[in-house]
Amino acid sequence: SGVLGSGGTLASDGVKVSTRRASMLNTSLVTPKGVLPVQSTDATGKKKDGNFLSKDLAAGIEKLGFVTDISRSKSDGSVVIKKSSSVVKVVILDRGGGCESALRLLEEKFRVLGDTCKGHGADLLIEDLARPFKLHIKQCHELIIFIISHDAVYGIFSKYEGVRSLNLPAETRFATEVICLRSLLGDKSQIKQLFVDKQFEDWCKAQKDAKIRTKARKMKEFALSDTSWHITEVFVSLESVVETSLRILDSNTPNLKDAAFAYCHIETEMGDPLVSSLAKISDWGDIDLNVDLGSEHQGSLQRFAKAMVQKRKPDFLSTPVIAAAAVNPIYTYATLEKDRWAVVGGGAAFRTCVSKLLWGEDTKQADAIAGWDRYCNKVGIYDEGSNHIGLLTTMADRNDAVGFFRHASDVSTLAADKVFAQVAIWLVSGFANQGAAERHNKCMADLHTRKRTRLDMAKAEAMIEVKMITQYKLAVARASSREQRNGDVSIARDLRSIYVHTRARASEARELRLRASALQAQAREEAEAALEGEAPLLVPEGFEVVAASPTEEQ
Repeated sequence: SGVLGSGGTLASDGVKVSTRRASMLNTSLVTPKGVLPVQSTDATGKKKDGNFLSKDLAAGIEKLGFVTDISRSKSDGSVVIKKSSSVVKVVILDRGGGCESALRLLEEKFRVLGDTCKGHGADLLIEDLARPFKLHIKQCHELIIFIISHDAVYGIFSKYEGVRSLNLPAETRFATEVICLRSLLGDKSQIKQLFVDKQFEDWCKAQKDAKIRTKARKMKEFALSDTSWHITEVFVSLESVVETSLRILDSNTPNLKDAAFAYCHIETEMGDPLVSSLAKISDWGDIDLNVDLGSEHQGSLQRFAKAMVQKRKPDFLSTPVIAAAAVNPIYTYATLEKDRWAVVGGGAAFRTCVSKLLWGEDTKQADAIAGWDRYCNKVGIYDEGSNHIGLLTTMADRNDAVGFFRHASDVSTLAADKVFAQVAIWLVSGFANQGAAERHNKCMADLHTRKRTRLDMAKAEAMIEVKMITQYKLAVARASSREQRNGDVSIARDLRSIYVHTRARASEARELRLRASALQAQAREEAEAALEGEAPLLVPEGFEVVAASPTEEQ
């Protein structure tokens, strides 16, 4: 219930089920109300190009029902037909293979918005930023594995007070290296203590295998090096900027409207004059912000980080992402000025989305654009003197975008406001990641164990559906309980406060630089004025005053 009003996001992803020796393509519908597994397609031995993927997505949309045909006559008299789903409004795929081609083909047949997963985009940025640290990351992995894999060493280490838990390098959905190296930093003092402990020295001497003794000496040298810890801290601080935004992009709540702001946060943190997260590190030792990373990494760390962020900009700021941010009411109608944000290119992106979502209905397209203009210019029910603006502003402050537009649609009698509100609800209810399909994959992998190799696929799908819906309800209940207990604000609002603080800090630094320049100019003027009353310069015999640089003879 409620899906027909808000629309849903169709997410699809592939998984290899080793016990069945099959490659499956799982599709799920994710909405503000929950997650629904739609279908599982056996793609074993098939080429996953644009045609195959688009047909599989089309089958999933048809399976959900509420699909109608929309026709449009062309100037030559021919008729073009597209299908319109009342359920699916956004389709999300990965970036690999024929995904982008599949999205284009699907948009030609259906009135939907196709986009790539922004969570994967952020993870690719994390991988880009990790390239200069590859050797160091490998050494950190070796250190963790060395401590954990030797029982005697781990026994000495685990007795120290304050020991947390070292995370082994393993495949996770996102931010693997960041999680691993952050755990290393958490136990920094205990790791240093381990390698100077007499018990550890005695253990090393007792080892008959020369390779183990050599490895122990190598790990000790690495663990007691200040440079090693400084590089680790630089890496974690640099990647944490992206990881903060990744929390939004991989959340279980509608996040298409917040994806643009997540990228803006990354871009701001990586901006001039220094990478702000790195500036928090007090003890740099031998490490400098302008450390040379080699020509393949474009010089200094700051320039390299900014270049990688710009490289991924098209992946983040797609048309649906910009349009959803443009209609997010908190950026336009928030009570506090610092919460407002002007979305560059929002008008053009919204018009493009309207042309896709309302294809074949010219009157509704015109109404949606007219409603957008009223929304931006704060006319009618959006006017500051309106009887409804107080409630709308309250909803905007709570980041309740769907409630904002539903109220606007209910109280307005104009078709422009109603059509615009409906399109806006579709956008702010959309998801920017394919996490639902990946969770579908995990449930399938857990279900098809070696004990169930002969399990009927239809029965397996029914079991997966029950499991996923149950998991989603438990996750919502836990999140609600945690928020009520701790009074936590939403992740989006938390990130917005970080961005506002960073922007204020940058403005303050700029004002200080301007003030310093003014003081320097004033000092120069005072020095020149003091020289005006002095006697003229006496030129010694044999010398002369020249304007240009003197020659050897002069």
